[in-house]
Amino acid sequence: MEHLLNLCPFTSTLWEWVALIFRNTNRDRLRITNILKNWRKDFSDNQFINKARTLVPGFLIWDVWKDRNGRIFKNKIGSTLNIIAQILRQLKDNIGSLLGRPTEDPTLP
Repeated sequence: MEHLLNLCPFTSTLWEWVALIFRNTNRDRLRITNILKNWRKDFSDNQFINKARTLVPGFLIWDVWKDRNGRIFKNKIGSTLNIIAQILRQLKDNIGSLLGRPTEDPTLP
């Protein structure tokens, strides 16, 4: 798990991208648990940014896991750009909840 979610060059590139976006320069590259603990700390005076920041590691881990399963079980080749795009879509989909607005349920009339 440590390799897949942290040390793999593929995943490490994603963590570097996220660290760059959020200006997280003190990333502990040795343990995924240290990365996640560090990400829990408030980053900004802006609560919206802090809320978005708390979602990103979960999205990254989930999307890396899905990419790994696609490679193993479906013989699909993913890319870091596809995962970055997916993370951005997930953030966009969660903007309403980040702002404290109720999300619309598409199943309701």
